[in-house]
Amino acid sequence: AIARDDEGYHIITLRDAPGDYAGDYLTLTDTLHGGLLTVARSRAEIEALRAGFVNILWISLLPTILIALSGGLVIARRSKRDVEVIGRTLDSLTAGDLSARARIDPRWSDDLRSIGGKLNLMAGAQQHSVEALRQVSSDIAHDLKTPIQRVAVHLDDLERVVPPEGETRELVERAQAEVNGIATVFQSLLQLAQVDSGSPRQRFAPVDLNTLCATMAEVYEPAAQAAGKTLTLHLPDEVLSVEGDRALLGQALANLIENGLRHTPEGAQVEVTLELQPEGSGPDRATAPQLVVADDGPGIPEAERDKVLRRLYRLDSSRNTPGNGLGLALVDSIVKLHGAELRLTDNSPGLRAEIRF
Repeated sequence: AIARDDEGYHIITLRDAPGDYAGDYLTLTDTLHGGLLTVARSRAEIEALRAGFVNILWISLLPTILIALSGGLVIARRSKRDVEVIGRTLDSLTAGDLSARARIDPRWSDDLRSIGGKLNLMAGAQQHSVEALRQVSSDIAHDLKTPIQRVAVHLDDLERVVPPEGETRELVERAQAEVNGIATVFQSLLQLAQVDSGSPRQRFAPVDLNTLCATMAEVYEPAAQAAGKTLTLHLPDEVLSVEGDRALLGQALANLIENGLRHTPEGAQVEVTLELQPEGSGPDRATAPQLVVADDGPGIPEAERDKVLRRLYRLDSSRNTPGNGLGLALVDSIVKLHGAELRLTDNSPGLRAEIRF
């Protein structure tokens, strides 16, 4: 017999052996002819199915997870490559290469294609603006060059008729110095415009860097001695040469030497070094020429080293010294024209300017 109370169902038997019912059951009870009829079914079979269901779940879920992860990894790597294309373009634009553009792949998502297109539009607009500004500055420099030269000629004529001493002579000499400074600025701007246009590449030929360095050191050695400074030259045993414009490379080296002599105190040392610099890694790595001009002066603060390559930018500490803020900008343009790299680093103390070909 089966009795039921608040705790559930209980099996009652008058036999000596207890009823052979164990485990959990599913029951259905209903009234029948004034009594209760209860039908029960063991849950053992259903419990036995649990392991089967778990196995089926894992068998079906695990491949799904693996497929989803694999697909996500492939998509993530593809997206990473696409984003890296945009990142490299931004790096090039930041470094000053305004001609850099993102190569948009047809497989890109709509969002990335939109971003790449807008980036190219922005780069094109920026390049157009910079080129227009450079053209304007070049036109102004070209148009004003002749009037300035005429003023210089008139001042020379005036110098010959004024008394050799006195306030008038002093004013004429000061005016001549100012006009010469203005002429130098415009000449540098015109030279920058010519270098930026890339036209000097047509004159590229092998340039002997050993001879070039020796010539520049010989030219500036008397100026260094007159200023109480030392100019030292270090050349390698082998002859190093590059493809380029000898006059422009000489101008770049001259500007670096002049900066070293101009912005260092008396007794300073300026060293010009030509050497082979290893490139890459591994036992078979190549070497390339490197030209270094180093001094032991005050140097340039790290935060200012990128700024001094801008046109007409001058450090506060050098505003009282001769110059127009175009020397290093011209050096940087000449170096880029030759496919080289200009690096300004700390010489501890002083400045170390490296041209890596």
